[in-house]
Amino acid sequence: MTTTTALPFHVGRDYDAEMASDGHSRFGHYVREAVAADRDPWDSDDGRAEWAALVWRAATPPVMAPGYVRYHHLIQGARLYRSQWDGALLASVSIATPPPAPLTRLRDWHGWPTELSGGEYVPVDPSERQVSEARGGFLLTVTELAFALPETVLPALPATPDAPGLAHDAAVAVGALVGALNDAVSPVIEAL
Repeated sequence: MTTTTALPFHVGRDYDAEMASDGHSRFGHYVREAVAADRDPWDSDDGRAEWAALVWRAATPPVMAPGYVRYHHLIQGARLYRSQWDGALLASVSIATPPPAPLTRLRDWHGWPTELSGGEYVPVDPSERQVSEARGGFLLTVTELAFALPETVLPALPATPDAPGLAHDAAVAVGALVGALNDAVSPVIEAL
């Protein structure tokens, strides 16, 4: 797979503002809903990792579609969560990749189907028709990255769940998370 040089993650602020039903931010609405349903960050001794995971979930599919955070076309998904072991903020990023060399020699197996989107071919799941009609099948390989984010990227937890600047604080947190994820994932994307 050849890819263009692009960051693994970026924030779609313009689209978010243009499509906001409240005239400000779609993301802000989703963050307020997420906080109303999940007060865990404020119920623990240090809720910064829970807060980071909460704002990430609110900013990405399937909660927001399209997401406030946009992915490089090879990224299949990205999840942030608090480690039950030590409270660190952990990341899991799935990337569509070509099959390892030993698998490329297998006959009758096809790699990721692609479709043209925004001027580049992006990997997509095969349709049921493609699977039914293919000689052989599809060999869809994914590389899963699992890593801890540095503690320095953990955002400050707003003082209360109903703080007036909650949406702004969440947007700042997402920006910092995107930067840290780009630092970790960019070398992998560039190597493909």
